Amino acid sequence: IMPFATHGDRQDNYLGAGLAGALADSLTSLAGLKITATTSTQARSGKGLTAPDIGRKLGVSHLVEGDVQRAAERYAISVRLIEARSSEQIWARTFEGRLEELQELKNRMARELAGALQARLGVGQGEIAQRGNVDPRAYEAYLRALERVSVRDNRDARIEAIKQFRLAASIQPDFAEAH
Repeated sequence: IMPFATHGDRQDNYLGAGLAGALADSLTSLAGLKITATTSTQARSGKGLTAPDIGRKLGVSHLVEGDVQRAAERYAISVRLIEARSSEQIWARTFEGRLEELQELKNRMARELAGALQARLGVGQGEIAQRGNVDPRAYEAYLRALERVSVRDNRDARIEAIKQFRLAASIQPDFAEAH
């Protein structure tokens, strides 16, 4: 799962990598599906590589890519499943919702992507890991933390990730992923 491209305000740049990381976390429990580490996909992102190049370098047959756009009080998130070897797009969906619905949008993306993986590739059976009813402020801090933790070899990014995880946990103490 590649970091999603973020369009719009620079302050929202965390959304692309954060959502991709959260989506990967949701899908890891599915049978027959191997998800490449976020640090590895982050290292290949933005390098001008084609899907076949990324597929070879990461040793994967398919990529998930996407775009996130925040406009006023709404998100529009596009997700695509790509066959790496041919660059063929084999599935795509767009998810739209209000700012406070970001976690539910991610949950819907995970469910629909899992369905596409099962239908198109015959992999991904099982239960999707997802949590409901997280305070939107805690979820935003969690996504910021995921983006920061994916940055390689940067101590300041790791320290910021810890701060954001702690912030998420302080906002909602029962939000296990933040711990």
